[in-house]
Amino acid sequence: MDFTQTSRRIVRRNRLLFITLIVLLLLVAACGPIDDPEVDQTVTAIDQPTALVTAPPQNGPVEESEAYPPPQNNLHEQGEAYPPPPVPEAVIDPDGAYPPPQENLNPPDAYPGPTEVPSGTLLSFDRPITPGSTVVTGEGPSGLLIYIMNVSLMGKLEGSGVIGDDGNFSISMSPLEENVRLGITTDNAMQGLPETNVRPGEGEFNVPQVGYFYDTFVVR
Repeated sequence: MDFTQTSRRIVRRNRLLFITLIVLLLLVAACGPIDDPEVDQTVTAIDQPTALVTAPPQNGPVEESEAYPPPQNNLHEQGEAYPPPPVPEAVIDPDGAYPPPQENLNPPDAYPGPTEVPSGTLLSFDRPITPGSTVVTGEGPSGLLIYIMNVSLMGKLEGSGVIGDDGNFSISMSPLEENVRLGITTDNAMQGLPETNVRPGEGEFNVPQVGYFYDTFVVR
């Protein structure tokens, strides 16, 4: 097989194809672009920007009556669109705005008055009372029989006596121990005296199951 002749054939064939291709390209260039109306319209529509103003410009300033429609009449005339404002009422006479003040509904006797000062004569110890004392003194209604009791020992009787005409008393007893509470008591009913005859002192004390004491004091 002759490879030299085969190579020459291939070269001649390729050269022929190359020449043919160049001829075709020259023909296309000579004929120019294809004149297609549909293609031209599409290109024109794409190339040209869309006009923002469709109406042609007018010469001179635009008159207001032409640029915009004439303003409409007020559609909300007062009294038609909304109800009329309320008519203010007549000014109220200050004297008749409120009913006249009533008379005092709480007469002076509606509430109890202040507590009255207790009546009667004060019955109380003389202070202080010190440990080891054998006599206690005090004041009270003259002629009243009184009892001195040991409140700390559930009412043990320590001494008794009658208040003198001068309204003072002095009662003897055994020596008193420290921190013992002494108390004064009496029985007005047995002596025929009213309860208001005696006024309690500052140490007034009521001990359940023992009794009521008009005055008490702790020995110190």
